[in-house]
Amino acid sequence: KEKYNLHTSDKEFGSFVIDIAGNDGALLSQFTKAIPGLKHLNIDPASNLASVNEAAGIRQYCKFWNMETAESLQGLGWPKADLIAATNVFAHVDDCKGFLKACVYALKDTGVLVLEFPYIADFINNNEFDTVYHEHLSYMSVKPVERMLNDAGLFIHNISKFEIHGGTIRIEAGKQRSAIGDRIAHGYIEAEEVIDYTRFAKYVNQTILEFEYGLD
Repeated sequence: KEKYNLHTSDKEFGSFVIDIAGNDGALLSQFTKAIPGLKHLNIDPASNLASVNEAAGIRQYCKFWNMETAESLQGLGWPKADLIAATNVFAHVDDCKGFLKACVYALKDTGVLVLEFPYIADFINNNEFDTVYHEHLSYMSVKPVERMLNDAGLFIHNISKFEIHGGTIRIEAGKQRSAIGDRIAHGYIEAEEVIDYTRFAKYVNQTILEFEYGLD
């Protein structure tokens, strides 16, 4: 704890940002560049990156994100977070509900959780099966994510779509319900209902036959 200066200080800027699985601190470095002295923490289990982050002035807590980790932050003097970012990590999580409950525990009542992950609609519609890799435990759509968020006590405020990774969505959620967020989410859900999974399965099987066995 002392080595990586995890105890917070009143001298730091009041707002607090957590980046879950922030790797080498690339995202947090943009926050600290814009707001010098910003209270921040990269929660990532990769201990080999701790010295890299320390050298860059990024604080790292070498833990996996779960309720135990969220609760331990209070013992280290950290406040509730104004922003929790989880970009391209949620699809790697085996306990999504536990992950979100920990976020709710660590988030201020006015705080925002940002989830970003590859979008299953693009994955299916564009036949992107070749982008699958072992760390991705889930390929997600808005409907189940909205339900998990609601069960945890969070509500969608906005959804943005990006082309990165063949199609990615970014969900912003908070503890207060948003009528605009509900409408945005339901628009995505309606579009998801017409995804043709059968066509995708046939395409994958045909591709295997053509490239593995030379069959038409």
